[in-house]
Amino acid sequence: MGTRWRVGSGVHIKVWHDKWIPRNSTYRLVTPPDTMNNNMRVTELIEENGRKWNEELIRKLMMPEDADVILSIPLASNTEDKLVWHLSKNGRFSVRSAYNLAVNIEELKIGGCSNSLSKNHWDFIWKSVAPHRVQLFCWKACFNALPTASNLIKRRAHIENCCLQCGSQGEDIHHILLSCHFSRLVWALSDIPWSALAEWRSGCEEWMRNTVKNLDSKQSGWFMTICWSLWNNRNKKVMENLTEEPLHLIQNARRFYLAFYEAISAEPRDETPHIQENWSKLGEGWIKVNFDGAISNEKKGGSVGVIARDYNGQCVGWDRNYFPGICEPLHIEAEAARIAAELVTKRRWQRVIIEGDYFTVIHQLEYEDSHLASISPVLNDIHEMLKTVPSLITQLNM
Repeated sequence: MGTRWRVGSGVHIKVWHDKWIPRNSTYRLVTPPDTMNNNMRVTELIEENGRKWNEELIRKLMMPEDADVILSIPLASNTEDKLVWHLSKNGRFSVRSAYNLAVNIEELKIGGCSNSLSKNHWDFIWKSVAPHRVQLFCWKACFNALPTASNLIKRRAHIENCCLQCGSQGEDIHHILLSCHFSRLVWALSDIPWSALAEWRSGCEEWMRNTVKNLDSKQSGWFMTICWSLWNNRNKKVMENLTEEPLHLIQNARRFYLAFYEAISAEPRDETPHIQENWSKLGEGWIKVNFDGAISNEKKGGSVGVIARDYNGQCVGWDRNYFPGICEPLHIEAEAARIAAELVTKRRWQRVIIEGDYFTVIHQLEYEDSHLASISPVLNDIHEMLKTVPSLITQLNM
């Protein structure tokens, strides 16, 4: 129910019958099927080079709402069609997305009637300003579904029910997150006042829910991230006999959360992309390639710009392009990165720094196995091209 095709070559996808349109509901076209081309494949809507949609044909066959969505789908050469889980960003199945889907289905079944758990019961977690892994941890904690010593003993595990951090008897989620001496030091070093932490009464769910009520959206996400970090630290102690000092834990957690918060807070920019002029001298033989992208809501498209400089700061290459139909900042920044990669490979530069100012794209370039489903065809193209570069650095333009 949550799966759809991600377009690669398009040879395996039936235009009129398969789920391949990246929008919620049916994932199918709303345009009535063309009876003369009932078995038409998506590959027939793509130009021969495999990297560009045939806009003229698409607008001729499709209703405007379908045509606009199709033209915004990223394409890449030599990429296979793939079934993905539409309800998660990386295209992979996750418990959180499946839970949300189940809640939505149940809500439809009961026709909007009241239920013991309303549709928005867990919004304080799933709609919080926190990374997905943090949200999932908090959800499990609220169900007391984490392998604490107390829970493992209930399942007849032969272990000692004690905290390895402080030696106290009885390791449950309350102890790990709040009452342990180590945890109290961590909370004292955080910028969340102790008075903002709610009283622990009936369990973790009530504690988290009431604490979040005392905080703004950013602080709530930070609060949940600290809880997640305390749990991770506990696991390192149990499994590897390693532990962080409270100050070190807070510093690492803060860096992690701020990187996430800055990434999701990036504002879409309009009109022409602007390559920043601040430039620092490189080592001899190195080339720095800066890329940037911007969208224009009026033109319903995006522009990209790329400039390359040598170690003396002299321009040694540049490129630009316009992409009709692309109105998502993430997608246009990824296209800008692809243009940068093309320039690097065409010039056969050997020592290259690729720099951009969009955190999510830079992060995806660094970690090849963590692709976002929405732009993975573009990222696959980039990684394939850059494999030929012996010395490559990707970095965020601060």
